[in-house]
Amino acid sequence: MLNFIESIAQATIELPPRRTLVIFPTQRACQEYKKEYAKQKAKAGWLPTVLPIRDLLGKLNTPFLLDDLSLLLKLYAIHVKFFGEEEFSSFMSYGQQIIDDFNEIDRQLINADQLFEEIYDLRTLDERFEPGAEEAEYIKAFWSEFIGTTHTPLQHSFLKYWKQLPLLYKEFNTVLLKENEGYEGMAWRYVVETMSQQNFFDEFDHIAFCGFYALNKSEEKVMMHLQNTC
Repeated sequence: MLNFIESIAQATIELPPRRTLVIFPTQRACQEYKKEYAKQKAKAGWLPTVLPIRDLLGKLNTPFLLDDLSLLLKLYAIHVKFFGEEEFSSFMSYGQQIIDDFNEIDRQLINADQLFEEIYDLRTLDERFEPGAEEAEYIKAFWSEFIGTTHTPLQHSFLKYWKQLPLLYKEFNTVLLKENEGYEGMAWRYVVETMSQQNFFDEFDHIAFCGFYALNKSEEKVMMHLQNTC
């Protein structure tokens, strides 16, 4: 019985390699596929274009992806405007978590205003999201600790901070876009919104996403668009 990589190589071996794009979740899977493809081909020739999903962004029309430190420095300058001065070393302890949260918001194509809005009644979420929407369940679980209870001083402090987060998110995105810069999740949201203009995919007649088992919303949208247009 063929293993997964062997079966993908077999399924693509007869496709025109220069018009074939194969995308895997990891670099390691890409390397294993190339080895197996060459083994099955058994003669010199072209390989398909093979990319890990992260490197795909580098081929697409997206804002320039900044490194973690550059993102932290830009977020820090904006954070100070909303929350006051503090040492950068202190901000670093939680600043990366803020960026990670913003990344997840964009990867999942979540409406930041709805996410960060203070919820007073869980029925509001039922009206706002489709039945069974995963993001609604996350938000319900979070706000259930605040609704119908007397807030502790720590919760009051948190809610005050929470209400500023959508402003921080918007300002951060505005500053980055002005310089055509961004973070990974932001780049994926941009790709989803501009798929019809992403000419890189026009170079291929056959595009395969292989080995993905837990897609985020932006990956789903990209794959659905390609499935419907290719």
